[in-house]
Amino acid sequence: MNRCNKGDTALVVEGPSAGTLVICIEKVHAPPACNARSLQPPLWKVDRRLRWTLPEGGSFVQAVAPDCALVPINDIDLNLRPSSYFRPQRLEQYLLSQVKGGVLKRKLQTLFKEGRHSEAQALVDSKGISENDRKALEALHPMFMGGNYLPDTEHREVEIARIQIKSTTYDIASVFAKFDKGVIRYRVVDEYDGATFAGKTKTRSEKPLTLGELADLFLTAWPLMDVLEMNFGVDLRASLEFFLAESDFYPDFDRLCRLRVSQHFTDRSNDMKRDTPKSTGQPSKPSDEELVEKLTNYMEKKATELQAKRKHLRDTFSPVFSNDPPSDSNK
Repeated sequence: MNRCNKGDTALVVEGPSAGTLVICIEKVHAPPACNARSLQPPLWKVDRRLRWTLPEGGSFVQAVAPDCALVPINDIDLNLRPSSYFRPQRLEQYLLSQVKGGVLKRKLQTLFKEGRHSEAQALVDSKGISENDRKALEALHPMFMGGNYLPDTEHREVEIARIQIKSTTYDIASVFAKFDKGVIRYRVVDEYDGATFAGKTKTRSEKPLTLGELADLFLTAWPLMDVLEMNFGVDLRASLEFFLAESDFYPDFDRLCRLRVSQHFTDRSNDMKRDTPKSTGQPSKPSDEELVEKLTNYMEKKATELQAKRKHLRDTFSPVFSNDPPSDSNK
Protein backbone atom coordinates (compact mmCIF):
# COMPACT_ATOMS: atom_id res chain seq x y z
CA MET A 1 0.00 0.00 0.00
CA ASN A 2 1.37 3.40 -0.98
CA ARG A 3 2.08 5.98 1.68
CA CYS A 4 1.56 8.95 -0.63
CA ASN A 5 -1.07 10.16 -3.10
CA LYS A 6 -0.80 12.58 -5.97
CA GLY A 7 -0.50 16.14 -4.70
CA ASP A 8 0.63 15.17 -1.19
CA THR A 9 3.21 17.21 0.65
CA ALA A 10 5.68 14.70 2.02
CA LEU A 11 8.77 14.60 4.21
CA VAL A 12 11.82 12.77 2.88
CA VAL A 13 12.98 10.46 5.70
CA GLU A 14 15.77 8.51 3.99
CA GLY A 15 18.92 9.32 2.06
CA PRO A 16 21.18 12.40 2.09
CA SER A 17 18.16 14.68 1.46
CA ALA A 18 16.29 13.50 4.58
CA GLY A 19 14.30 16.34 6.10
CA THR A 20 13.38 17.94 2.78
CA LEU A 21 9.72 18.67 2.07
CA VAL A 22 8.50 17.76 -1.42
CA ILE A 23 5.27 17.61 -3.38
CA CYS A 24 4.35 14.34 -5.07
CA ILE A 25 3.51 15.27 -8.67
CA GLU A 26 2.89 11.92 -10.32
CA LYS A 27 3.95 8.30 -10.21
CA VAL A 28 6.92 7.36 -12.35
CA HIS A 29 6.54 3.93 -13.90
CA ALA A 30 9.84 4.02 -15.79
CA PRO A 31 12.86 5.42 -13.91
CA PRO A 32 13.86 8.73 -15.58
CA ALA A 33 17.53 7.90 -15.25
CA CYS A 34 19.63 4.76 -15.06
CA ASN A 35 20.81 5.66 -11.57
CA ALA A 36 17.21 5.91 -10.35
CA ARG A 37 16.71 2.23 -11.05
CA SER A 38 18.55 1.55 -7.79
CA LEU A 39 15.59 3.08 -5.89
CA GLN A 40 12.84 0.79 -4.68
CA PRO A 41 9.57 1.28 -6.59
CA PRO A 42 6.98 2.71 -6.64
CA LEU A 43 8.59 6.06 -7.42
CA TRP A 44 7.22 9.58 -7.37
CA LYS A 45 8.21 12.52 -9.51
CA VAL A 46 8.64 15.36 -7.03
CA ASP A 47 8.96 19.14 -7.29
CA ARG A 48 12.64 19.35 -6.42
CA ARG A 49 15.86 17.50 -7.05
CA LEU A 50 17.01 15.14 -4.32
CA ARG A 51 20.31 13.39 -3.72
CA TRP A 52 20.39 9.59 -3.45
CA THR A 53 23.25 7.20 -2.75
CA LEU A 54 24.12 4.29 -5.02
CA PRO A 55 24.60 0.74 -3.64
CA GLU A 56 28.05 0.56 -5.19
CA GLY A 57 29.05 3.96 -3.78
CA GLY A 58 28.69 7.52 -4.97
CA SER A 59 25.43 9.39 -5.44
CA PHE A 60 23.16 11.04 -7.99
CA VAL A 61 20.63 13.88 -8.04
CA GLN A 62 17.17 13.45 -9.51
CA ALA A 63 13.67 14.90 -8.99
CA VAL A 64 12.32 11.51 -7.95
CA ALA A 65 11.72 9.70 -4.68
CA PRO A 66 10.62 6.18 -3.71
CA ASP A 67 7.31 6.02 -1.89
CA CYS A 68 8.94 4.12 1.01
CA ALA A 69 11.26 7.09 1.67
CA LEU A 70 8.41 9.58 2.02
CA VAL A 71 6.04 10.39 4.87
CA PRO A 72 2.99 12.45 3.84
CA ILE A 73 2.33 15.25 6.28
CA ASN A 74 -0.47 17.33 4.80
CA ASP A 75 -3.12 15.00 6.20
CA ILE A 76 -1.85 14.82 9.80
CA ASP A 77 -4.81 15.79 11.97
CA LEU A 78 -3.46 17.36 15.15
CA ASN A 79 -7.02 17.51 16.52
CA LEU A 80 -7.59 13.77 16.20
CA ARG A 81 -9.06 12.59 19.50
CA PRO A 82 -9.77 8.88 20.17
CA SER A 83 -13.27 8.18 21.41
CA SER A 84 -11.81 6.26 24.36
CA TYR A 85 -8.67 4.51 25.56
CA PHE A 86 -10.73 2.02 27.51
CA ARG A 87 -13.13 0.61 24.90
CA PRO A 88 -13.32 -3.17 24.50
CA GLN A 89 -10.28 -4.39 22.60
CA ARG A 90 -9.67 -7.32 20.35
CA LEU A 91 -7.80 -10.04 22.17
CA GLU A 92 -4.56 -9.46 20.29
CA GLN A 93 -4.65 -5.73 21.03
CA TYR A 94 -5.16 -6.37 24.72
CA LEU A 95 -2.36 -8.94 24.83
CA LEU A 96 0.04 -6.63 23.01
CA SER A 97 -0.78 -3.80 25.41
CA GLN A 98 0.42 -5.98 28.29
CA VAL A 99 3.87 -6.58 26.76
CA LYS A 100 6.67 -4.20 27.77
CA GLY A 101 9.65 -5.54 25.83
CA GLY A 102 10.07 -3.96 22.41
CA VAL A 103 11.51 -7.04 20.71
CA LEU A 104 8.86 -9.37 22.14
CA LYS A 105 6.04 -6.96 21.23
CA ARG A 106 7.18 -6.87 17.60
CA LYS A 107 7.42 -10.68 17.58
CA LEU A 108 3.84 -10.95 18.81
CA GLN A 109 2.66 -8.39 16.24
CA THR A 110 4.22 -10.51 13.49
CA LEU A 111 2.62 -13.71 14.80
CA PHE A 112 -0.83 -12.12 14.99
CA LYS A 113 -0.45 -10.58 11.53
CA GLU A 114 0.48 -13.95 10.05
CA GLY A 115 -2.39 -15.70 11.83
CA ARG A 116 -0.10 -17.81 14.02
CA HIS A 117 -2.33 -17.34 17.05
CA SER A 118 -1.35 -20.54 18.85
CA GLU A 119 2.31 -19.51 18.90
CA ALA A 120 1.37 -16.03 20.10
CA GLN A 121 -0.84 -17.48 22.83
CA ALA A 122 2.01 -19.76 23.94
CA LEU A 123 4.27 -16.74 24.35
CA VAL A 124 1.65 -14.89 26.37
CA ASP A 125 0.74 -17.93 28.51
CA SER A 126 4.39 -18.14 29.56
CA LYS A 127 4.22 -14.41 30.41
CA GLY A 128 6.34 -13.68 27.38
CA ILE A 129 9.60 -15.27 28.46
CA SER A 130 10.90 -16.45 31.79
CA GLU A 131 13.15 -14.33 33.95
CA ASN A 132 16.10 -16.62 33.23
CA ASP A 133 15.45 -16.54 29.47
CA ARG A 134 15.15 -12.75 29.57
CA LYS A 135 18.49 -12.45 31.33
CA ALA A 136 20.04 -14.82 28.80
CA LEU A 137 18.75 -12.73 25.89
CA GLU A 138 19.99 -9.53 27.48
CA ALA A 139 23.42 -11.10 27.87
CA LEU A 140 23.34 -12.09 24.21
CA HIS A 141 22.60 -8.52 23.07
CA PRO A 142 21.55 -5.41 25.06
CA MET A 143 18.82 -4.65 22.49
CA PHE A 144 16.68 -7.28 24.21
CA MET A 145 16.61 -5.04 27.29
CA GLY A 146 14.44 -2.46 25.52
CA GLY A 147 11.17 -1.98 27.41
CA ASN A 148 11.76 -4.69 30.01
CA TYR A 149 12.50 -2.14 32.71
CA LEU A 150 9.44 0.05 32.22
CA PRO A 151 7.21 0.16 35.31
CA ASP A 152 4.21 -2.16 35.28
CA THR A 153 0.84 -0.69 34.34
CA GLU A 154 -1.54 -0.29 37.24
CA HIS A 155 -5.00 -1.87 37.39
CA ARG A 156 -7.04 -0.67 34.37
CA GLU A 157 -4.12 1.44 33.14
CA VAL A 158 -3.14 1.20 29.46
CA GLU A 159 -0.16 2.27 27.37
CA ILE A 160 -1.30 4.79 24.74
CA ALA A 161 2.05 5.63 23.07
CA ARG A 162 5.74 4.79 23.16
CA ILE A 163 9.00 5.94 21.59
CA GLN A 164 11.95 3.59 21.22
CA ILE A 165 15.48 4.74 20.36
CA LYS A 166 18.22 2.60 18.85
CA SER A 167 20.61 3.10 21.74
CA THR A 168 22.76 0.22 22.95
CA THR A 169 19.92 -1.02 25.13
CA TYR A 170 17.08 0.11 22.80
CA ASP A 171 15.55 2.31 25.51
CA ILE A 172 11.81 3.00 25.55
CA ALA A 173 9.69 5.76 27.06
CA SER A 174 5.89 5.43 27.26
CA VAL A 175 2.71 7.26 28.14
CA PHE A 176 0.21 5.44 30.37
CA ALA A 177 -3.43 6.44 30.85
CA LYS A 178 -5.93 5.47 33.55
CA PHE A 179 -9.55 6.49 34.17
CA ASP A 180 -9.87 7.51 37.80
CA LYS A 181 -12.69 9.37 39.59
CA GLY A 182 -14.18 10.92 36.48
CA VAL A 183 -10.94 12.03 34.80
CA ILE A 184 -8.19 10.42 32.74
CA ARG A 185 -4.80 10.57 34.43
CA TYR A 186 -1.64 10.35 32.34
CA ARG A 187 1.95 9.65 33.27
CA VAL A 188 5.08 9.48 31.13
CA VAL A 189 7.43 6.68 32.21
CA ASP A 190 10.94 5.56 31.29
CA GLU A 191 13.22 2.65 32.19
CA TYR A 192 15.36 4.69 34.60
CA ASP A 193 12.88 5.67 37.33
CA GLY A 194 12.36 9.07 35.71
CA ALA A 195 16.05 9.98 35.48
CA THR A 196 15.79 10.88 31.78
CA PHE A 197 12.92 13.36 32.10
CA ALA A 198 13.28 17.09 31.48
CA GLY A 199 9.74 18.38 32.03
CA LYS A 200 6.29 17.74 33.45
CA THR A 201 5.43 14.03 33.30
CA LYS A 202 1.84 13.96 34.55
CA THR A 203 -1.42 15.56 33.47
CA ARG A 204 -5.13 14.82 33.41
CA SER A 205 -8.13 15.51 31.20
CA GLU A 206 -11.83 14.78 31.00
CA LYS A 207 -11.58 13.52 27.42
CA PRO A 208 -8.74 11.69 25.63
CA LEU A 209 -5.94 13.95 24.44
CA THR A 210 -5.74 15.13 20.86
CA LEU A 211 -2.77 13.96 18.81
CA GLY A 212 -1.15 17.37 19.20
CA GLU A 213 -1.67 17.37 22.97
CA LEU A 214 -0.21 13.89 23.29
CA ALA A 215 2.91 14.89 21.35
CA ASP A 216 3.30 18.04 23.47
CA LEU A 217 3.06 16.04 26.70
CA PHE A 218 5.45 13.31 25.56
CA LEU A 219 8.11 15.50 23.92
CA THR A 220 8.09 18.01 26.77
CA ALA A 221 8.54 15.34 29.45
CA TRP A 222 11.02 13.19 27.57
CA PRO A 223 13.60 15.29 25.64
CA LEU A 224 13.78 13.39 22.33
CA MET A 225 15.35 16.38 20.55
CA ASP A 226 18.15 16.62 23.14
CA VAL A 227 18.79 12.87 22.90
CA LEU A 228 19.12 13.13 19.11
CA GLU A 229 21.34 16.23 19.23
CA MET A 230 23.59 14.62 21.83
CA ASN A 231 24.14 11.63 19.53
CA PHE A 232 24.14 13.23 16.08
CA GLY A 233 24.53 17.00 16.36
CA VAL A 234 22.39 18.46 13.58
CA ASP A 235 22.51 15.34 11.37
CA LEU A 236 18.81 15.03 10.54
CA ARG A 237 19.13 11.86 8.47
CA ALA A 238 20.80 9.92 11.29
CA SER A 239 18.32 11.32 13.82
CA LEU A 240 15.28 10.19 11.82
CA GLU A 241 16.70 6.68 11.63
CA PHE A 242 17.40 6.52 15.38
CA PHE A 243 13.86 6.35 16.77
CA LEU A 244 10.44 4.79 16.25
CA ALA A 245 7.19 6.17 17.67
CA GLU A 246 4.17 3.87 18.08
CA SER A 247 0.58 4.15 19.26
CA ASP A 248 -2.52 1.97 18.94
CA PHE A 249 -4.70 5.06 19.40
CA TYR A 250 -2.90 7.64 17.25
CA PRO A 251 -1.95 6.19 13.82
CA ASP A 252 -0.06 9.37 12.85
CA PHE A 253 1.99 9.66 16.03
CA ASP A 254 5.19 8.49 14.34
CA ARG A 255 4.67 10.82 11.37
CA LEU A 256 4.06 13.77 13.67
CA CYS A 257 7.20 13.04 15.69
CA ARG A 258 9.26 12.89 12.49
CA LEU A 259 7.80 16.17 11.32
CA ARG A 260 8.63 17.87 14.62
CA VAL A 261 12.16 16.45 14.63
CA SER A 262 12.67 17.71 11.07
CA GLN A 263 11.37 21.17 11.98
CA HIS A 264 13.60 21.30 15.06
CA PHE A 265 16.77 20.31 13.23
CA THR A 266 16.03 22.61 10.29
CA ASP A 267 15.64 25.52 12.73
CA ARG A 268 18.85 24.54 14.56
CA SER A 269 20.76 24.32 11.29
CA ASN A 270 19.48 27.75 10.22
CA ASP A 271 20.45 29.22 13.61
CA MET A 272 23.98 27.88 13.23
CA LYS A 273 24.26 29.38 9.77
CA ARG A 274 23.11 32.78 11.06
CA ASP A 275 25.59 32.63 13.94
CA THR A 276 28.51 31.86 11.59
CA PRO A 277 30.19 35.09 10.36
CA LYS A 278 30.09 35.50 6.60
CA SER A 279 33.45 35.38 4.82
CA THR A 280 34.55 38.69 3.27
CA GLY A 281 37.67 37.31 1.62
CA GLN A 282 39.79 39.29 4.10
CA PRO A 283 41.41 38.08 7.31
CA SER A 284 39.07 38.62 10.23
CA LYS A 285 40.00 41.33 12.71
CA PRO A 286 40.93 39.86 16.09
CA SER A 287 39.06 41.03 19.17
CA ASP A 288 40.73 43.02 21.96
CA GLU A 289 40.78 39.89 24.14
CA GLU A 290 42.55 37.94 21.40
CA LEU A 291 45.14 40.71 20.96
CA VAL A 292 45.86 40.82 24.70
CA GLU A 293 46.21 37.03 24.79
CA LYS A 294 48.61 37.03 21.82
CA LEU A 295 50.70 39.84 23.33
CA THR A 296 50.88 38.10 26.70
CA ASN A 297 51.98 34.85 25.09
CA TYR A 298 54.63 36.72 23.07
CA MET A 299 56.06 38.49 26.12
CA GLU A 300 56.16 35.25 28.14
CA LYS A 301 57.97 33.52 25.29
CA LYS A 302 60.52 36.34 24.96
CA ALA A 303 61.08 36.44 28.72
CA THR A 304 61.83 32.73 28.73
CA GLU A 305 64.27 33.12 25.82
CA LEU A 306 66.00 36.05 27.55
CA GLN A 307 66.46 34.11 30.77
CA ALA A 308 67.97 31.23 28.81
CA LYS A 309 70.45 33.58 27.08
CA ARG A 310 71.50 35.17 30.36
CA LYS A 311 72.13 31.75 31.91
CA HIS A 312 74.22 30.75 28.90
CA LEU A 313 76.33 33.91 29.20
CA ARG A 314 76.87 33.40 32.92
CA ASP A 315 77.95 29.80 32.36
CA THR A 316 80.36 30.86 29.60
CA PHE A 317 81.81 34.00 31.15
CA SER A 318 81.34 33.38 34.83
CA PRO A 319 84.32 35.56 35.96
CA VAL A 320 82.90 38.52 34.07
CA PHE A 321 79.43 38.27 35.53
CA SER A 322 80.45 37.06 38.96
CA ASN A 323 80.01 39.46 41.85
CA ASP A 324 82.91 37.81 43.72
CA PRO A 325 86.41 39.34 43.40
CA PRO A 326 88.88 37.42 41.20
CA SER A 327 90.97 34.85 43.03
CA ASP A 328 94.72 35.41 43.53
CA SER A 329 95.56 32.65 41.08
CA ASN A 330 94.04 34.68 38.31
CA LYS A 331 96.01 37.84 38.99
